Amino acid sequence: MVEWLFTYAGQVVGGVLTFLALWKDAKDYGDLSKKWGRWIIGFSAFAILFLFCASIYLTHLGRAQALRDKANAQAEAAASKAQIETLSSQIVQMSKDRAAAESGFRESFAQLSQKVANLQTKAATQELSKQLSDTRTELREAQAKLVQPKAILVPSLWTLDPSQLPLLTTAAKLVGNSVTIDFFVFNKSDVAAVNGSIFIRICSGCKFAKEPEGFSKIRGVEDYDREFSFANILPHTGIHKLTAEVIPPESAGTFEFDITSECQTCEAQDRHHFFVTVQK
Repeated sequence: MVEWLFTYAGQVVGGVLTFLALWKDAKDYGDLSKKWGRWIIGFSAFAILFLFCASIYLTHLGRAQALRDKANAQAEAAASKAQIETLSSQIVQMSKDRAAAESGFRESFAQLSQKVANLQTKAATQELSKQLSDTRTELREAQAKLVQPKAILVPSLWTLDPSQLPLLTTAAKLVGNSVTIDFFVFNKSDVAAVNGSIFIRICSGCKFAKEPEGFSKIRGVEDYDREFSFANILPHTGIHKLTAEVIPPESAGTFEFDITSECQTCEAQDRHHFFVTVQK
């Protein structure tokens, strides 16, 4: 209110004093020129009124523009300060998150997920949008590292032709009272199979003619099961040929031979069933 009075009071007082002076001198103008005196007074009064109104209007426009400029400047300053504080906070937080990510992919995944949620509510500028995009990329990379691909092992009777895998049947010559079964496991994936085992099971009426080389008995299970341990099978390669000499039942023309494989980096799988025809 006080500011308004100081802004317009001088102009109002000046206008009033000018009108009073004109009124005071009106008689002198009439005496000076009876013909034009009245016109001079009227024109002077109109000119004074016009200039007074124009002065008030221009002062008002200038004051309003100054107030708008001041308000805009304050708003921009506040917005810039808030944006700088937000960006600084987010950058510091991202640096902390990257350092924390080294302690484990799962912790990093949770932190990056929270960061995405926070940035989505604050993405009001191009810089924040870029940080949001970068964080989403980090999130996808962390998630991809958490979901590791698995090795896929394919048990099979022995063959040199990969297109036949798995070879499910074979014929074995009866020598004495036993037959020899050749078999192996092939890794068809792009991931190495690490620290695994191959389990074989002969039919319940069968016996091992001798202990298969490299295999061991499994404590607490039936005598027709054996286990072979391996350290590593590279991607798209097979383990060396494995052999088991089996005594089939005397009357058997065909008997079942099962293979199961597992490892630390493998997909879980069921037992695979194979069939051996005895040639006498």
